[in-house]
Amino acid sequence: MAADDIKGTIEKIEALAHEPGFIYTLALILMRDLFLDPEEAADIDWHDRLSFQEITFLVGLLVKRPITLDTPTPKDLMERFESVYVLFEELHKEFGKRFVANLAHDLQHPSSNESAEDKYRRVLGEITWPSGITQKLSRLRADQLLRLDEPAR
Repeated sequence: MAADDIKGTIEKIEALAHEPGFIYTLALILMRDLFLDPEEAADIDWHDRLSFQEITFLVGLLVKRPITLDTPTPKDLMERFESVYVLFEELHKEFGKRFVANLAHDLQHPSSNESAEDKYRRVLGEITWPSGITQKLSRLRADQLLRLDEPAR
């Protein structure tokens, strides 16, 4: 499984998030996955819902461009809603395949010279941040994260 498969799925999710009126689809996702009836909590299939991290990722993709408030047709709304879950399931499967392949390789070819951190990154994957983001984040102070109107020093 290639990293291109994962990248391609992420690009599909991003394209979906930039469709006009996607904010309404996101609202439905939030209502379905975050607002729960406590009496039904024991019966919920949590694997069938997006996690906070996945929703945050989706919101991050959405806000990369101006948000449009065009109202989608009910048909478009439901198609986008279903597509989000299909694409995240595809992403889960692709990451799972990569994880199993890396783990199988590690079991067949153990390396005693590899540090635990390097092994972790090889098996579980590594986040590649956009250029310069780490430096920008490191200059932010905690109080600035709460008051984003002040520039970082």
